[in-house]
Amino acid sequence: MARLIVTREIKDEIEALKHRDIDAAAQALLLLQELAGDQAKLEDLCVEHNHYLYDPPFEVKVLQNARKLGLNIYILKYREDDGSLPGYRILVGFDAQRSTYYALALADRNTSYDQGSAAFRELRARYDKYSIPIYR
Repeated sequence: MARLIVTREIKDEIEALKHRDIDAAAQALLLLQELAGDQAKLEDLCVEHNHYLYDPPFEVKVLQNARKLGLNIYILKYREDDGSLPGYRILVGFDAQRSTYYALALADRNTSYDQGSAAFRELRARYDKYSIPIYR
């Protein structure tokens, strides 16, 4: 049985986003709530594809820079009510051994996640903090 843990870090980031873009924050929170309460969606979450028929619609992609290091991190690109893409993504780590997803970060879509960036180091620190395994 899969589960989703919404970390303190992403909760804080969503709260901060409410002051800049209330709609994007609301959509991110809605997606996380929907996923946490829907076992079927969670079971299929790490399969890369579009979930545009879901409510709210979203797309899943592997964060390739992380995958090269054995980190199991996915990008959730969610949609606004009007179908447009907001300027933010949800980054989720997956512990396959425990069937547990960790909502690690709410990231600006323009953030660079190359392996030398400060954003990548912070994401990696969160991944390690929640003891998500490295997969080689």
